[in-house]
Amino acid sequence: MMSKRKSMNGFTLLELMTTVVVIGISAAMIAPGFERSMQRIDFKSQSKDVISLFRMARSEAIATKAPFGIYVNNSDKTINLFREQSSPLNEIFDAGVDSVYQSILLDSVNGYLYSDLSNSVIHFRPNGSATSSGNIYLGYDDGNVMCYSGLSVLASTGRSKLEYLCNY
Repeated sequence: MMSKRKSMNGFTLLELMTTVVVIGISAAMIAPGFERSMQRIDFKSQSKDVISLFRMARSEAIATKAPFGIYVNNSDKTINLFREQSSPLNEIFDAGVDSVYQSILLDSVNGYLYSDLSNSVIHFRPNGSATSSGNIYLGYDDGNVMCYSGLSVLASTGRSKLEYLCNY
């Protein structure tokens, strides 16, 4: 007589618990690296927002045939896109006169902002050129992640370029 054995499908409790423990250990090892990656991505995104603001200022100046400017406030860690309302061009940002179109607030805890622009302002003329050349440096350092980016503007063409570096 042949013995019929019923096949047993499924997992034992021990196999299931082992899988859960392995997944838990893997997740604990991956989490810190994931957080650092997210911080780098956020910083890179913010750097791209800043260069987009510069390119928008140049484009608006060309399109509207009116001067537009960028004001970099190192202490407040803000960058403002504004339309120059004073005539003649006065190479400063006058909060009471100039109209602010858009602002970017950088990370106020771990970030820093520095510019070598005179009066912390750069204007774009209707022909696309800028009033001066200059650089803006952005940084982020929380002890685990250090990221830096430099944005440069060429006066003759008004073109902006972004260089990005991130270390962990």
